[in-house]
Amino acid sequence: MTKHYFSISEVEELTSLKPHIIRYWEKHIPQLNPIKTRGGKRRYKKEHIELLLRIKKWIYEEGYTLQGVKSKLKKNPSTPLSSTLVTEIKKTLKEILTLLKDGEI
Repeated sequence: MTKHYFSISEVEELTSLKPHIIRYWEKHIPQLNPIKTRGGKRRYKKEHIELLLRIKKWIYEEGYTLQGVKSKLKKNPSTPLSSTLVTEIKKTLKEILTLLKDGEI
């Protein structure tokens, strides 16, 4: 059975992001809009977690600002992390194949 909703503590565990960072990003990135229960607890979907991981990568690894992330999401809002990774892997494999064909490896 797969889980459909995650608490903020579960998201923290999955993403290694502190809850205050997650909540801060929610204020500034409209796509991060978890469902709130009557008691005000946040419930995140898998898509929210994937988006948080993309934002984390852009900010901490690629040096984007939060404003840069917002711009990037406006330009290409639906590219999931997994397809980005697949694209990078394909590119690397093509480069390796070229090197093999040229006898450089």
